[in-house]
This record gives sequence, C-alpha cells and structure tokens, in this order.
Amino acid sequence: MVESQTSIQKQNAKHPFFVIVVISLMTFMGVLTETSMNVTFPTLMKQFNVSLTTV
Repeated sequence: MVESQTSIQKQNAKHPFFVIVVISLMTFMGVLTETSMNVTFPTLMKQFNVSLTTV
C-alpha cells in the first residue's frame, strides 16, 4: 500500500512540467498561426476582391 502511494506521488510530480511544456507549445503555435494569417491578409484581399474587414 505504501509503495503504491509513493509511486502515485512520483507520477503526480511529473505533471507540472508536462503542463508547462504543453501550454508553452500551445502559446507558440497560437502566435505562429496569428502571425501567418496576418501575412496572408493582403493576398486574400486581392484574391477574393474583398476588404480587410471581410477577411
């Protein structure tokens, strides 16, 4: 019983690092996506012949 509690505690100790890594990757991907869409706005405006507010 004691062994199972210590193994659970060791597994739980890894979770904060995993959460930090996942949040960091998601933040980076969000910034990357937002930047790439900002760059494509003029192309989309020309291609579809629409205004910036429509894009």
